[in-house]
Amino acid sequence: MKNPETLLVFFFLQLVLIIISAQLCGVLAEKLGQTKVIGEIVAGLMLGPSLFGLLSPDAYNFIFKSISPQGLYFLGQIGLVLLMFQIGLEFDFNHIKTRGNKKASITIALSGLALPFVLGAVVAWFSKDQLAPSTDTLGYILFCGTALCITAVPVLGRIMMDLGITRLAVSGIAMMAASITDVLGWFILAIIVAVVSAKFQLSTFLTQIGLFMVYVVVCWYVVRPVLLKIVKFFDTGPQHLAAPVIGVLLVAILLSGLTTSLLGLHSAFGGLIIGLLVRSNNELVDKWKKNVAGFINVSFVPVFFAYAGSHAELGKIISWDILPWFAVFLAAAVLGKFGGSYVAGRMTGLSSMQARIVGVLMNTRGLMELIVLTIGLDLGIIPPTVYAVLVLMAIVTTLMTAPLLRLWMPSLIKHELENSPPYVVQRTY
Repeated sequence: MKNPETLLVFFFLQLVLIIISAQLCGVLAEKLGQTKVIGEIVAGLMLGPSLFGLLSPDAYNFIFKSISPQGLYFLGQIGLVLLMFQIGLEFDFNHIKTRGNKKASITIALSGLALPFVLGAVVAWFSKDQLAPSTDTLGYILFCGTALCITAVPVLGRIMMDLGITRLAVSGIAMMAASITDVLGWFILAIIVAVVSAKFQLSTFLTQIGLFMVYVVVCWYVVRPVLLKIVKFFDTGPQHLAAPVIGVLLVAILLSGLTTSLLGLHSAFGGLIIGLLVRSNNELVDKWKKNVAGFINVSFVPVFFAYAGSHAELGKIISWDILPWFAVFLAAAVLGKFGGSYVAGRMTGLSSMQARIVGVLMNTRGLMELIVLTIGLDLGIIPPTVYAVLVLMAIVTTLMTAPLLRLWMPSLIKHELENSPPYVVQRTY
């Protein structure tokens, strides 16, 4: 066993390499017209066995295998819980409450959820014996269906802001539809996780779900008022977030993650709940972004990406046995999400161009997909091979978004300038 100082040296070396790689890849992704988070995800994959371990196995083993991976695992899990808290903070329920185009958004959301779920479940059914022979059949099928119907609202919003199209009518429809899909998707995932952890015993499952609902109610009516009062009591002005507030929020996030984990769900759900509890305090959200979010995004989150990348051996996909299944999963993901959203858009009165834009936006997966897949891998619902297949699918479908938008957006802007000028922001592509 290595002495503590040696362990610390290797751990620091890993962190330095992860942070530098994430920042460089993030900047490069932005230069290439993608979002920074895509670059950070790719950095995590590059530092794993898929690239670094393949090109220089000796260096990879020296840096990442000389000590136990538990340090990175725990730090990555903390990063995941904190990331989910920040996603909860930024979740915008106003999109769901918007009256304009509400029917179109709901129809697109349901269609963009149902069709990929069904297609994912069908592909999982036929791939089970070859790709996941040792996993529970029902859990695997339900999880694959859920994985294909995810839409990454944070990445979607970032792409729209980068392209300056947030005020287009179709952007509002897509964001509202994606928000609805997100809520339903996380709810479905929570149910699947509870089913699997209960080992498919109805009584155990109902007990877990019941306790989880009780916990949510207690959080909303007891924890939420207390947290908001603490935030107000230690308010130090519009610029800075008081240290006691940060401490209380961190404790609440960790305790909530602990609670959801003990209830049989993943600790990530605990972080999400706390974020949703305090998101109504806009001043707190702004202060957190200014004072804390940057540090978390630079230090903790890249470790989560690196941990996720270390389990995605993309080299295994490049075989005559696995590669066809990747193509099938990718086709099902695009056909289900893009196709389902496009058809629903046309049914609700959108033009062909508008429906295409909505379909492309809804097909964005990115970060949310990686979180969902990591939960499935941690709980043993999917094996590493399927994890790698779905991670690559998520990256490909997200990389498609910006180029297709740049290709089609000029025609759409011309269409909306002619039909609904107040909703358009002009931009040169």
